[in-house]
Amino acid sequence: MGISIDVDTRNFFDMLQAKVNVNSRSYPNKLLISGMGGSGIGGRIMETLANFEDMGDISSWNNYGLPAWLSSSDNVICISYSGNTAETLSVAKKAHKLGCKIEVITTGGNLGNLADKNGWQKTLIESGHQPRAALPLLLKPLLYKLNIPNTELIVKEVSEHNYEKSQVENVALDLSGKIPCIYTCLLYTSDAADEGLGVDLGGRRI
Repeated sequence: MGISIDVDTRNFFDMLQAKVNVNSRSYPNKLLISGMGGSGIGGRIMETLANFEDMGDISSWNNYGLPAWLSSSDNVICISYSGNTAETLSVAKKAHKLGCKIEVITTGGNLGNLADKNGWQKTLIESGHQPRAALPLLLKPLLYKLNIPNTELIVKEVSEHNYEKSQVENVALDLSGKIPCIYTCLLYTSDAADEGLGVDLGGRRI
């Protein structure tokens, strides 16, 4: 049985500080980052950062198949915590058929098996967590792959920041048993160009 969501949430900074064995990469062409739900959040963060920083042409993808613009010269990073997400497996298989360069971030599963079979670069992360709460484990490899400067310093500053614990706990208690509605400016999200209305659930819109 996996770790509960509340324990995982409390261990956010411990997961963020976990060691990652990933080398920095260069992506001269377009980069597609595929993932669903909690496994898709990292891609959306990178896509948003790329709108404001010189990081290259980065897009997140939260669906089956591939976008029409993807070509064989492009790179694809498939992220699935379990390694068994149907949409992400669909992307990996179609990208392989197209001839794209593929990397995966996962705990194993079918995606890990595909990576082993086809010789894709595979980053294995710690298993046993709730996928949505495992954001630090899924995001940190992306930070290294995309050469985000001072990654370790960023992790250190975030982890050591003096958060007001009582305030955080009060907010959590207020939200307990409720469905929160969070309003934000689309300028700072990867949905900035999306004029449609909807609720975004980490890649699943309703």
